[in-house]
Amino acid sequence: MKIITIFLLIAVLTIATTSCDDSDETLPCEITMPPQDENVIIFPDFGDTLRLAEDVAKELEDLGLRVEMRQEHDFTIPMGYFTRSNRNPGDVLEPNDLVYVWLSLGRDSHSDHIRVPDMIGLTINVAKSNATYSRLFLEEIFEESTEEMRGRITRQEVEPDTTVAAWSVIKVWVGTGSDIAE
Repeated sequence: MKIITIFLLIAVLTIATTSCDDSDETLPCEITMPPQDENVIIFPDFGDTLRLAEDVAKELEDLGLRVEMRQEHDFTIPMGYFTRSNRNPGDVLEPNDLVYVWLSLGRDSHSDHIRVPDMIGLTINVAKSNATYSRLFLEEIFEESTEEMRGRITRQEVEPDTTVAAWSVIKVWVGTGSDIAE
């Protein structure tokens, strides 16, 4: 609550205006504050730290906002933790405004099985990127190949379109480009 109070004070001071008469430099400037509006709520910044979604919802309700919980699968955020909101930090709201808060359900149970992409002919860097995106690991084995296949995947151990567990290791052979018969 202290952070919100400090944030509001800074916001009010930022909005404050000054009026100075340039003709008489001996008079101090007059600072006028905008009228206090008890019907204004500044949406807090929950930052990048992990917070339980129920704690975020309670904090928003304590500010006078209505909260509706939503759920989504997110394998990067543990189950039950806050992932996002439909409001941005600093948004000006009124009491009783509706705010949606999403909580993580963890990994999607359907995502435990991954379809292995076809990596033959791809450069090793592209294959690594595709593997990471697909939630797979690559084990690189180097072998002689044609110059055309230097730095490219010449074969892979798990056939493309095979279903495997997430983060499985897929062996790939990378061409070295040595002089061999084509």
